[in-house]
Amino acid sequence: MTTRSPPAATQRSNPASAFNIVAESLRLGDFTADQIAELYDQHTRATGQEFTKDAVDRVFELTQGQPWLVNAIAHEITFKMRATGSITAGHVDEAKERLIRQRA
Repeated sequence: MTTRSPPAATQRSNPASAFNIVAESLRLGDFTADQIAELYDQHTRATGQEFTKDAVDRVFELTQGQPWLVNAIAHEITFKMRATGSITAGHVDEAKERLIRQRA
């Protein structure tokens, strides 16, 4: 039996992360709050670590659903900050500040 690799568009540089996809750049429309919740739920299903509703709402408020920002905040929280337990709006605000400082 042979196994096939997923198409390049779905390969991940870190398979445990829904936020670290290696692929060609595509223009996506902005996410709705529900779509952000669905995306972050992929992380919850894979790791058991949940994004609270307040965290998802705060991400939407800060990003207005812009895909790069939605991913950047989640990646900052889950991989760089290494948050433990449920991810809260406080984590989101800290990630936002860290991203701003990194880009300054």
